[in-house]
Amino acid sequence: MNITDVITIFISSFSFVVSLVVYIKSIQNNKISNSNSIINAHREIWMNYIQNEKLHRILKSNLNLQLYPITLQERKFIQIILIHAQNCFRSKKYNLYFVPNKFKEDINNFLSNQIPNEVWQKTKQFYDKDFCDIITG
Repeated sequence: MNITDVITIFISSFSFVVSLVVYIKSIQNNKISNSNSIINAHREIWMNYIQNEKLHRILKSNLNLQLYPITLQERKFIQIILIHAQNCFRSKKYNLYFVPNKFKEDINNFLSNQIPNEVWQKTKQFYDKDFCDIITG
């Protein structure tokens, strides 16, 4: 092996290491970007709640749902939250973003409310089994 071969091997090895570092940084940047997108979607969903008084009932307790049934607007809003949570879960499952520490607790806390729980019970068959298992498990 001559000096040219050694230099070629060194340059190839160095190029491989640099490519690997760039690839790892790219994955980290994608996770950050995905996390920011999820945070923005989360903020947009809850801003809708804050700005729409007709949705404020969904987080209240001891409601008479027989006398005052869940409205279509409430049902659709909760379904949007559930779809968003399912997409967060998928992203977590495939390691596509930095996962909040209390993801499961957060969604279970939301579903402990009367209206969200009612919508969940009536629509959970439409969500991924893995997502349902994390909520019920």
